[in-house]
Amino acid sequence: MKRLLRGICWLVLVGMLAQTTVRTQQMSEVSDPWLDRARSLTSELVKDTDSLGRYDRALLWARLGQLWQQRDVEHARAWVEQAVQAVEAAPDKGDAAEQSQCLNTARRLLVILGARDKALSARLNKVLDAAMEDAASSNRGEDAGAKAEAGLAVVDSNPQRALQFGLASLRGGGPYQLASLLWRLRKRDPSLSETLFTAIIEAARASNYNPHLLSLLPKFAFQGPSPSDKLRGSLLDVLAEGLLRVPTSTQEQSAICQLSSLAVPLLPEFQRLLPQRAVMVRAQLDRCLSILEPAAHKEVNDSLQEKPLNTIDDLLGAANSATDAGQRVAYLNRAAYMAFNEKKYDRAITILDSFSSEEREQADKMSKGLWASWRMSFASSAAIEHLRQGDRQLMTRIIAATPSPLRPSVQISVAAELARRDGPAAKQLLDEARAALAKADVVQGFGASLPLVRAYAALNASDALPALLDAVKMMNRSESSQTGDNADDAEASIPILSNDILLSGYALPASLLAIDEMGTRQIIASVNSATRRAAIRLNLLNAVLRQSHGAAVKPAIQAKDQNNAN
Repeated sequence: MKRLLRGICWLVLVGMLAQTTVRTQQMSEVSDPWLDRARSLTSELVKDTDSLGRYDRALLWARLGQLWQQRDVEHARAWVEQAVQAVEAAPDKGDAAEQSQCLNTARRLLVILGARDKALSARLNKVLDAAMEDAASSNRGEDAGAKAEAGLAVVDSNPQRALQFGLASLRGGGPYQLASLLWRLRKRDPSLSETLFTAIIEAARASNYNPHLLSLLPKFAFQGPSPSDKLRGSLLDVLAEGLLRVPTSTQEQSAICQLSSLAVPLLPEFQRLLPQRAVMVRAQLDRCLSILEPAAHKEVNDSLQEKPLNTIDDLLGAANSATDAGQRVAYLNRAAYMAFNEKKYDRAITILDSFSSEEREQADKMSKGLWASWRMSFASSAAIEHLRQGDRQLMTRIIAATPSPLRPSVQISVAAELARRDGPAAKQLLDEARAALAKADVVQGFGASLPLVRAYAALNASDALPALLDAVKMMNRSESSQTGDNADDAEASIPILSNDILLSGYALPASLLAIDEMGTRQIIASVNSATRRAAIRLNLLNAVLRQSHGAAVKPAIQAKDQNNAN
């Protein structure tokens, strides 16, 4: 009888604890305004899906499923299912643009969703494989890139699955993303990274010493601790094999010499690990000098000199003696970047400012926007460094010397650092940046407009919302301006919702909703572009859900403490 009573009491106690837990969860949700905001934002996103094209809509469903997978499993699964069905149901026969959009979307869905779900991965791979039977090799390369990115997405949680994605990517051609996957795998499981490393070597050997595949490996092999000398030796072996093979034609000799740029930086490693081959490799590199293109010829020749170009002064001297304009710019770029890496920011800026207008154009041909991007980054780093050293006068001088189109971005970067020490001074910099952006060209101003909003919000400044309104007006003007539908060339070719980097550019802090929730939503709703509206709301939803998670922890802890006390 006593046992029965004890059992009944135990069941009653368990029931009471369960009810308390449920009530605690309900109370924490009811009392969590951030969760309510997240649901309202989600509702706005769902209602606005009809404004999106078919494939942008699929990407939006996938993003929603990704964000809600921990908080609302049922809806998250439904949204993910809609995303996958959108590419599965695409017509088999359509115009080339339609088929390309479908394939690109399937690739991005594989990265966003498939890496974490084997069933979804299988369905998306089926779409890709079916479409790729008669497709061009360039598209196969894009599929291989998506599989490598899927491996990167899952490498921390499932390294073995990441390896399988990497091997599948290698079979598709071995895109540049495999180099990143190798690094990330090394941190999680060195043995798996070595498996992929060896597979890439064998694939390169089997494809006539493919220089692209071999170019993925030197940084992994010779920077950082993990690879053994045996593994490093295997890379040097295959490079030596490729360089020292006997050519049967002029075309094959040219292909052999394409490996020169990979082998030259590794000559000291050849001497250390394969001394018996080092002399022959150096001799072959000498023979290749007469075959290489002028730019590559100069690079190999510089490396074979007794005195390599290892210092900033060496590179500047080579630039001054260069007869080819492109080579001079290449040396100047290397000198500026070396100075920046050595934290000699002022010198890096001086080198960039020494470029003539023609040399700036040449630098941009090498990499679009390179000079402006570096000039802005170097100025920000220099000004912040002087601020940390307590020299505000020099900080101000660096900002003032920055070309006016780039200055607002530098002011915003410095203000973020200054806010920790001097809020009023930081706000003054932001106000100056805002005034300059109001007069700026729409394309130049657009890139800094949302960072300005984020910087104001970090200061809890009342100007955050007006700055957001300014940013949206600029965004809308860019839609109808003569410069095209997008403020950034990348957005013209890559859907915003498919790319994490582009998407993050539309991030807004959750604190805006605390400042003025209705005003913030109304301003976002006034964005003309449905895709940009979705990008802003998705970012804001992500920020709000993080706030909701943090807010929900405290009541749960308090309830647990109360239960323990009882």
